[in-house]
Amino acid sequence: MEEKDKRIEKVFAEAAYDSPDVTHLLLAGQGTRVSYAETYYRARCLAGALQKRGVGPGDRVASFLYNAREVYELYIACGLLGAITVAVNTHSKSRELQKLFADCEPRALICSNLYLDRMIGNVLPASVQVRVVTHLPENTGVAGWLNYDLLMQSAPCMHPVNQGRPQDPAVMIYSSGTTGEPKGILLSHQALIDNALLASQALGLNRSDRSLTLLPMFSSFGFAFDFLQMGLLRASVVILPTFSETDALDAIERYQVTFLAGVPVMFARLFAPDFIEARRLDSLRLMDVGGGPVSPRLKSDLKKTLGATVCESYGMTEISPVASVQSLNDGPES
Repeated sequence: MEEKDKRIEKVFAEAAYDSPDVTHLLLAGQGTRVSYAETYYRARCLAGALQKRGVGPGDRVASFLYNAREVYELYIACGLLGAITVAVNTHSKSRELQKLFADCEPRALICSNLYLDRMIGNVLPASVQVRVVTHLPENTGVAGWLNYDLLMQSAPCMHPVNQGRPQDPAVMIYSSGTTGEPKGILLSHQALIDNALLASQALGLNRSDRSLTLLPMFSSFGFAFDFLQMGLLRASVVILPTFSETDALDAIERYQVTFLAGVPVMFARLFAPDFIEARRLDSLRLMDVGGGPVSPRLKSDLKKTLGATVCESYGMTEISPVASVQSLNDGPES
């Protein structure tokens, strides 16, 4: 990939061009398959609708969504607009949201209808000029909010404009690290793409792999692995809205998932003996465990139980986010 092309929207524009019919997303529980061409088309429609309402280069667009196709569309749409996606932790309470929005001053907010009850009082600052709600029942609306699906139909799709630079900020992710108040961390298109390319190469991922979103897409871990690395490879992603052991195991079996990325507690719960008895999980070939201390016993148990390769990674949001990946040739004790 040439340096000038290291922008998120260009990754998916190229995927829509060279792999239009390849399955990009599989919506767990719905049985819906979405191609790379469809994802990019819908992202262009969203970009056009937001542009019509005044969203442009440098504006912040807050995402308050659980894992869904709309998250992917928004990340790409913001790239097309030259805007910055602000990925907001969906566990945030109204008081926390008020402080966060006052800090980043988003021009637009895309919010799931499940979380509207937190948008009370003075949570939203005056900077929010465009309010969009997703996942509404058909032909319904909420006063003061635009229906996402209807919004997508309200403006011509935006045509790509090569005005952005690779070093421009792509996302802002709030992280508190180990202590203190959450702080907004700006990550550039180029840094994210370079990091994703190197990490996917170290892990030996390829376009025949299929991941499952155990992690929330508002986290840098989930963004890097299940959004960007898979997109760069033209691989497929099974979208699990929120983490559930039963739903995750059902999805692994149904969609023949080959790769998982997650934190240690997820793997410990997901592959507990009581959960996996009588399950067919032989499609799994690789698991990346990170985001917290990983015991040698956990890695050894996963390897023994599933027969898949288990590796450990380390990173932090500030570095886009992967710092190191365990060699696939190392044993579980490494």
